[in-house]
Amino acid sequence: MGLFGKLFGGDEQQTQAPVANTPIQTASTEGREVTLDLNKGGMLNLAKNDFLNLSKTDFSLENIRVSAGWDVKTSLFGSDFDLDLCAFLLDSSGHLTRSVNNLVYFSKKKSQGIQLDHDNLTGAGDGDDENMFVNFNNIHPDVAQIVVAVVIYSGQNRKQYFGQVRNAYVRLVDQAQRPEKEIARFNLSEDGGKATAVKFAELTRTVNGWTFKAVGEYLNASIQDIEKSYR
Repeated sequence: MGLFGKLFGGDEQQTQAPVANTPIQTASTEGREVTLDLNKGGMLNLAKNDFLNLSKTDFSLENIRVSAGWDVKTSLFGSDFDLDLCAFLLDSSGHLTRSVNNLVYFSKKKSQGIQLDHDNLTGAGDGDDENMFVNFNNIHPDVAQIVVAVVIYSGQNRKQYFGQVRNAYVRLVDQAQRPEKEIARFNLSEDGGKATAVKFAELTRTVNGWTFKAVGEYLNASIQDIEKSYR
């Protein structure tokens, strides 16, 4: 289904299995903290639950790009896989903020300090499939955490799952440097089975700045299901 179908009705409105309504941790302190010296030209390969304190890097990270990519099994029959990058903006209680647009996805591509680029409907081609641009200085002060997820559009209805997705990753890029500098990458190595979504990463505000945490949590959910779980 093309973008017209996604925006004006499509089969995504059919109910999929809900996710548990569990409050999140608003400080990414669980897991292993990793550090990076950008002066040495390094780039971090993150493992699940690793987190990077962006305020401890040697450069001021104000404008970043969160990029995601993947490969899918192709078939002569059936619908193309359509994976969507999205972000959920949460307050300090772990619920959707009411101060600004709290869901950034293919039909609402902007919030204060966050913008999603074009919607890749097939994932074809090499490199990043979808990108999200974040300016930390412009994020509304009520936003305590940004949850970054990738969801298979109408995955349940089309019988398309993350077990059929290969080489999925999310990476963090510093846009202020020229050329742009990749800071960290998280490759999704676990088999996704029958999951239709993955909570890829969390950007969390702390008293000292922002952290980036690799999550890699599979869900059987649509964008709407995840959105409801944070209400």
